[in-house]
Amino acid sequence: MLPALPLDPLLTPVLERAALCTEEMSELQGRRLVVEPSDLPGALVFTFGAERLTVAFAPVAKDAHAHAHIRGPTARLLELLEGNIDGDALFFARELEIEGEVALVVALRNLIETRELRLESLAASIPPSLRVPASAGCALAARLLGDAAHLLERVDAGPLRPLLAPTRALNILFAAFARACGDVR
Repeated sequence: MLPALPLDPLLTPVLERAALCTEEMSELQGRRLVVEPSDLPGALVFTFGAERLTVAFAPVAKDAHAHAHIRGPTARLLELLEGNIDGDALFFARELEIEGEVALVVALRNLIETRELRLESLAASIPPSLRVPASAGCALAARLLGDAAHLLERVDAGPLRPLLAPTRALNILFAAFARACGDVR
């Protein structure tokens, strides 16, 4: 099993810009939340410390230390993050699974909404001189992944068939980030 990949260096500028106050963090202190895209072989693990949030991408495994677990398709999780879809609607349509402390999930949703933590926020943390290359690189990756997914759909891929869902999910992620980089002014 692969070790967890810390994402803090990437997300720290976004979280600092969001200016999470101590009061907000104290409500979540000591909590651990797992967000698992159902079509990717890993999950985001959020650990709320006294004054700091740490985020890592880890292999999917039942996390006995998690206080809450959210699971759903990558596209839906991105729509939820961007505020383009209602989480309650996804939950009742059974496109989103929530286990554990629902209050923790609600607190995180409120934090995301009040601090406007979006993909565009992450893109804004990239130095301006690198945004165009980052956008172009993500767009190219999205196109290549889209082509690969299309090929996997058309061909009887046999043993490669399990790669289709993660390929589509990564295509969605890269395309969304390319758009976010292009939207930052």
